[in-house]
Amino acid sequence: IYIYIYIYLPKYISTFIFKIDGRTYDNVNHFYQLAKTEALCGVTSLLMIEGSESGISQKSKDYNTLARNILRINKVDRNVAEEWRRTAGLKVMQQALLAKVEQCQELRKALLESDDKLLVHCFGGDDFYASGCNHKYIQDWARSMKANKVQLKIPMEFPLTSEMVLSIPKFGLGRNVLGVIYMQLREMYKLRDSSSSDGFVIGGGSVQVISFLLCFFRELMIYKEFLS
Repeated sequence: IYIYIYIYLPKYISTFIFKIDGRTYDNVNHFYQLAKTEALCGVTSLLMIEGSESGISQKSKDYNTLARNILRINKVDRNVAEEWRRTAGLKVMQQALLAKVEQCQELRKALLESDDKLLVHCFGGDDFYASGCNHKYIQDWARSMKANKVQLKIPMEFPLTSEMVLSIPKFGLGRNVLGVIYMQLREMYKLRDSSSSDGFVIGGGSVQVISFLLCFFRELMIYKEFLS
């Protein structure tokens, strides 16, 4: 039978401060929302860049709301924002997650310790980056998949493109892109650790498509991290 494990990483991992191109970001969402507003509005809001480098506590900073207000003020159409989210935003998300995994030892350790288990970002409000359903639905879905001996094929080539996302099977009701990205990064670090080379190639097709037989898994890990 399946053993369902809900993983709640320490809060300091979810809010882990990291750097990209010399600039410090409070968390993945900070980098993502800043990139979104800059791309869609052509401006950089001081409210978005006054982050960790200023020494000001960012515990209450809501980058989702800030970005939403900036898009509204600049009259950015929702369809345009959604298109960015699934295309250019996908590249931004992967850049941020790669930097976070590279710079956060605790997160790398947690990923590697998850072995070959499925990582599912379980959130009902997002059917692209998440499962599009709640925990109970995912549990029922997993039982059904196991009973029917369904085979899941998950693309392991990093980075994902918007075209490759179409080949990701549904996890519950969503594409679970966030979970797939973490599984790809996990596989890359496994290959790096087992290789005598100096590292792995990003974007070079060094990680092949891997077929996961869900019915062979004893545990389904639901990786829970709230990102937009």
